[in-house]
Amino acid sequence: MVYGLDMDGKPLMPTQRHDKVRHLLKERKAKVVKKNRVLRKHRFIH
Repeated sequence: MVYGLDMDGKPLMPTQRHDKVRHLLKERKAKVVKKNRVLRKHRFIH
């Protein structure tokens, strides 16, 4: 998921269209504000 902010800093709906985000970053129509890679692993013990 990629989370975005509008021009006023308000959160936008998250997207899974990573290719669109890469395209916007390449054209400098968007910029990275914060990188956060969180990997959660849940173990279910029966």
